Amino acid sequence: MFSAPSSPSSESSPVSPPPRQARARYACKAEHDSELSFIAGTIFENVHPSREPGWLEGTLDGKKGLIPENYVEFV
Repeated sequence: MFSAPSSPSSESSPVSPPPRQARARYACKAEHDSELSFIAGTIFENVHPSREPGWLEGTLDGKKGLIPENYVEFV
């Protein structure tokens, strides 16, 4: 009999949540090159937590950048 290979436990390899879509609840004007400007209703792709507290990272029109976490809702 063969036994199935064991899968790594979540303790030994932390898993980040999969990227998601998010919709802007408010408009935002970027203050730095690393941030994205957008209008209310904008849909972001590949949204995931940033290393910066209070910020998410996402893609808009092919550009990656930071998005204020409290300006969006996940869809």
